[in-house]
Amino acid sequence: MRVLDQMVMTAMKRHSTDTRVEAKRASNWWTNGLLSAMKDQSLVVLKDDLITIIEDKYPKSRHHLLVIPNKNSGMDSVDDLTASDVQLIDHMTLKGKQ
Repeated sequence: MRVLDQMVMTAMKRHSTDTRVEAKRASNWWTNGLLSAMKDQSLVVLKDDLITIIEDKYPKSRHHLLVIPNKNSGMDSVDDLTASDVQLIDHMTLKGKQ
């Protein structure tokens, strides 16, 4: 492999790693904001053992609510869902429609 090719490959790997780090930082930023909002009683619409429903601080419509699981499940995306999450998702859907 030529030296230039190696340099390009190294730069691409570094960029990929940097992008993942930035994505993680961004994720932590909005996640911390949601956790803070869940504690703000003026925003809480409903809270039970499984979920908290809050008003969005920056609503995009008249009724913009967020349905958030109380337990930190470690899910970063829907790809992380398993069969054991079906009951929680059903509960979130039911309460969100009420």
